[in-house]
Amino acid sequence: MSKGVIFRYVDKNGVTVKAVALNNEQHSQFSDYGKVFLRILNDDYTFKKTEEGKGVIAVKNGDELIQIGFWD
Repeated sequence: MSKGVIFRYVDKNGVTVKAVALNNEQHSQFSDYGKVFLRILNDDYTFKKTEEGKGVIAVKNGDELIQIGFWD
């Protein structure tokens, strides 16, 4: 079984973003409202980080996401 699902979506600036929804980070506080907790990915599928080294995250509506793969 995979550890998560890889999605893509278009952000508010029209840029296509790749992100992963890790199974162990999804909680009913999000899913009850159709939201998905995401970790943003670089083009090489590594986690995108801020200048301070923190992971970049997003919470999106599930219907805005297009599944493109699985995270193993």
